[in-house]
Amino acid sequence: MSTEFNTDDGVSVNREVKDELFRFIFIAPENKPHLLSLYNALSGKSYTNPDDLIITTLEDAIFINMKNDLSFLIDGEMSLFEHQSTYNPNMPLRGFLYFAHLYDSYLSSINKDLYGNTLVKIPSPRYIVFYNGLDKNVTDEMDLHLSDAFTGDNDNGNFEWTAKILNINNGHNEKLMKQCAALSEYSQFIADFRIKLHSGAPKEEAAIYAVDNAIRRPTLGKFFLKMKGDAYSMLLTKYVSNEEYEARRYEEGIAEGIAKGHAEGYDLMVEVVTKLRNGESEADLRKEYPDELVDKALILK
Repeated sequence: MSTEFNTDDGVSVNREVKDELFRFIFIAPENKPHLLSLYNALSGKSYTNPDDLIITTLEDAIFINMKNDLSFLIDGEMSLFEHQSTYNPNMPLRGFLYFAHLYDSYLSSINKDLYGNTLVKIPSPRYIVFYNGLDKNVTDEMDLHLSDAFTGDNDNGNFEWTAKILNINNGHNEKLMKQCAALSEYSQFIADFRIKLHSGAPKEEAAIYAVDNAIRRPTLGKFFLKMKGDAYSMLLTKYVSNEEYEARRYEEGIAEGIAKGHAEGYDLMVEVVTKLRNGESEADLRKEYPDELVDKALILK
């Protein structure tokens, strides 16, 4: 059972926030026009009927650990929109795995035989990640490629999968924001919280300030009023401050350094063992490598 608590201004908050607010904004039935507006802004299309959208979002209950933010079909395209508050270089691989499940589900629904002589047509994929984290290296638009993760050469380019990253922080992608009011107001909501927090206000006060401002805006005002408690809770539990972000980056840097050190140590060990097996003398190796490394190589030889 979920637990509730009340703030000083009467905000009731459900501690079990089941989804990110971004997902709520665009997948709630009453907000389907916002999703269509976002799709039109990204694709250059001008659809007017929200019912043209067929939601195909994966859920945890169906695919364990494979829940995505929002996927849907329209006009022969299968779009997958994700929201990320931290930069993740593995998004192309995640998207590739998501789409494998989505296409599998789609093929089951149309009852097509992949082993027949007829070419099976599938919707074109569109994979977009909306980023609103604190990494200043993330530009307005970036393409991440699955081939960057390949351990072997991919010189022929026979296979590629791309995740398009769009920075939706306030001040970024202004043309897109003008074309989709819901996305713009979400961006302003996060910016209000950060600005108030940066001014020295406690996190609770900054959250109330951001939510109250969002309620007064024309496009998502009613939605934020309805979801007031969840929006407040999301800011308190999900938001990462600059200090927390830098601390995480520092810890990740240490972990990467240790991993790199292990990998380099392994490569050196292989190098010394190979030289021993090829007849190079122990004395010569000790002039070039640490004694401890040579001692272990002699055992492995």
